[in-house]
Amino acid sequence: MIFPRGKIRHENLMTAYTDLSALLSTLKTERFSGTVEIEFPERRGILFVDSGEIINGEAKSEGGTKRSIGPEAVRALLAVSSQKDGILNIYQLSPEQVAILANSLHYVVVFKGLSTDFTRLDRLLQKLKEEKHTGFIEVFSKAQKALGVLLFQEGEPVEMYTISDSGPSTFGRKSIPAFVETVDRKS
Repeated sequence: MIFPRGKIRHENLMTAYTDLSALLSTLKTERFSGTVEIEFPERRGILFVDSGEIINGEAKSEGGTKRSIGPEAVRALLAVSSQKDGILNIYQLSPEQVAILANSLHYVVVFKGLSTDFTRLDRLLQKLKEEKHTGFIEVFSKAQKALGVLLFQEGEPVEMYTISDSGPSTFGRKSIPAFVETVDRKS
């Protein structure tokens, strides 16, 4: 899943001089909510932090061949965090946004690579609503640039975010109709 980047708290902290355990302790004291991205040559992942507590995580091996979530992912990411060749990025999100994202990690790909040349997003959304789908849709441009993610719970859109090159991702359920129209128009 494409994860949003909230308000930048810290970016490009090198693990050679950053102690992740101490950083997480500070975030706990501050009751921080958001994400901690961890990037190493052989592994990358994300920790979801709500009010200072790690509530979920996702870890992927190089190339994305192996993916783990939950406590296994959290342990794996914390274990590699002491290596010196990693980078940490910390982004602030609301507790509600963190909860929605953390709860979206358990998924099975139903459709992959649907082109808007053949599929209209508004009709796909209607089908997902009829089937009471819980999950998400990642939307990419024809050039494979991430545009955004729509999250569903029992067929109803609960949140969406669009990806921005210039700063934090933009959240907002109210923007879903305009986003769908834009995606259909660009196709």
